[in-house]
This record gives sequence, C-alpha cells and structure tokens, in this order.
Amino acid sequence: MALVPGAALPLLALDLPRGLRGEAREKVARRQVHDRLRLDPSGVEVRPYAPDGSDQHWTRVFIADRKLSEHWKTLTGRAVLPDYLSLPAAKGVWTIQVEAAAPKAQSGVDADGAQVPVVMVRLGPEDGFTTTSELASILIGRALADQGKPRAVLRLGAPLEGLDLWLADQGLPVLQSAEDIEGRGLPRPVVLEHGELTCDLRQDPQAARRRLKRQLVPWLWVLGAAAVAACIWSSAQIVALQRATSAQAAVAATNAELVRRHFVPAGPLLDARAQVSAALAERRASARRVQGRTDPVELAGRAAEVLARPDVTTMRMSYASGDDLRFVLQVSNFAVADELVGALEDAGMRAALTDSRISEDGPGVQAEVSIQLSSEAQP
Repeated sequence: MALVPGAALPLLALDLPRGLRGEAREKVARRQVHDRLRLDPSGVEVRPYAPDGSDQHWTRVFIADRKLSEHWKTLTGRAVLPDYLSLPAAKGVWTIQVEAAAPKAQSGVDADGAQVPVVMVRLGPEDGFTTTSELASILIGRALADQGKPRAVLRLGAPLEGLDLWLADQGLPVLQSAEDIEGRGLPRPVVLEHGELTCDLRQDPQAARRRLKRQLVPWLWVLGAAAVAACIWSSAQIVALQRATSAQAAVAATNAELVRRHFVPAGPLLDARAQVSAALAERRASARRVQGRTDPVELAGRAAEVLARPDVTTMRMSYASGDDLRFVLQVSNFAVADELVGALEDAGMRAALTDSRISEDGPGVQAEVSIQLSSEAQP
C-alpha cells in the first residue's frame, strides 16, 4: 500500500441535501468546494469520500491538486491512500500519531530550516487530517468544538510536549495502545477495516459511471426502437378502437331508426329488443283475431280439460300448419266417443269424430277426434 502526504489531500465536510445521489450529488459538491475555497476548477480534483464504496449519502470530499493526482495514479501497491487513513480507527475514538522524523515532502520547515514534526489525526472512521505540530492543536480544537469530545484518544508515535500538554489541559482520556482502549469497554481501533481501501486515489470516481454508460448505449437504440414500435402499435390499436366504436355507434343509430320507424313510433327507446318482441307478439295476436283462428296451443289446453276423464286415454295429439288439431283416444265404447265430441262442442270448440274402430291393442274403442282452428262453434 502506498501512502501520500495527507496535508496535500484534506477532507472537507459539506452540507449536501440527503435526496441528491450519484452525479447530481457530485456536481453540487464540486460547486460548493469552488464557491467556498475560490479554487480554479481546472486545477483541483474533488473526490467523494465514501469508504464503503456504495454510500449514497456521503458528506465529505477529498480535495487534491490535479497534477499531484495524476502523479499518484502512477504509484504501485494495493491502494494509494492519504497517510491519515492508515491510522487505526474506531467509532468514538480519536487517533493521534506524531512523526518526528517525517520526510520533507510531509513535514513543515521552520524559520531556521529545521524539520517540523508532522501530526496525523484520525477523528473516527469518517474524518481525519495531517498537519504540522504548530497547527495540530488549533485543528483538533476546532474538531472538539464541532464534534464534541471523543470517548478516548489513542496517542501513538513520538512524544510532542506541546501537543501532549494541550491534550491533558482539554481533559481528554489519552491512552497509549489499542488494548487500553478495549480495556475500557470501547471498540478496538483497527487499521483499514472501515472500507478505506475503496478510496484508492488511482481510481477515477467517474470511471464506473462512464463504463456503465458505454455499456448501455447499444441497448438504448434497442429500447428506443422498442418504444417507437410500441407507440406505433398503440396508435394503430387506438385508431382501430375508434373505428370500431364509430361503426358500433352507426349500427346502433340505424337499429334505433328501424325500431322507431316500424315497431315503436312513439315513446322512449329503453330496451329495443324487449320492445320489438312485445310489438311482434301484439301483431301476431292481432293477425289471429282478424283471421278468426285460435292459437293451437291454447286450443289444445282447452281440449285437454274436456278429455281429462278416467275412461279416456289420450294416445297421441298431432298438429300441422294449416290443418286441424287431432287427438287419438282410447275409450271403452263407441258411445263414449260420441259423448266426447258433444262435450268438446259444448265447451265452444268445433269438433268432429273422424274415425272410430275396435282397438287392436286391447279392449275398447280407438277414436280419432278433429278440432278445427278456423272458427269456434256457436253456443
């Protein structure tokens, strides 16, 4: 793993709306950084700090010189990180490490040309910075004002009298090892266990998005063609539906006109089928009354009432259009057959005995009685 000077890669906390995600969140973050620091956008790179690699609600960004960022991409190792992310971290625990013999690239230089110790600070898993010994107490004091006191401070590295005295004056519980932290019932500070490796400075934060866009471009044409085809099909279905609706309306209007003209000349048309059926039934009944003919079904019912006697057995009944209603009866003797004809005439029907003979199927007489439909007998 390659570490770069944390002083060249500060973390800046931003006030970003929670609803913003993805590219829109990055654009707002870059705008806030440029407005706050008045930096040239072409010379500064702003990287989201999302240690788990998938957090959509990050609020901190790395700020780096673009030339340095290009140089860091050439480094080798498992990951390239700012040095303060290499410190052990735990929730509620701050880690402070002093490098007394830091390289010139990281340390400051005093007025006499002597190297100034570098202080790396990890303010829990989500924050940190690297600075000189003169500024360490000032920046830590600001963190105390913004975040409040931590539950413990893990002090590592070389001693630094001024800083250590200042920490003691703040009343902070300063411990010297991770075991001491854990012994107080606090989470043990661990190294690179909070997703820090996903913040590799060699990775382009927008490369995954560009790669996804390149993969989606061929499918966009397919989806576009499918959308156009769906629109054309929908339009054709709408046109066909409109035509069918218009045709149905035209047929309904024609039917209403025919019903009005031939069956229901006055009054509202509520149920055309029922109204036409009623009109046809009325016309059939009128035609029968005009012709003086009786409905054969009605006449058969009337005859059945007369023939319903214990000594009479109806063997069959027949009727043909335009003919009379005929009954074939089984009676005990010829006198009963004549008596039945008289009974039918007494009931208002015009009846005649058309055939009578000894029954071949058993004792008695088989008689055939005809009842005319054209007119009824006079009482």
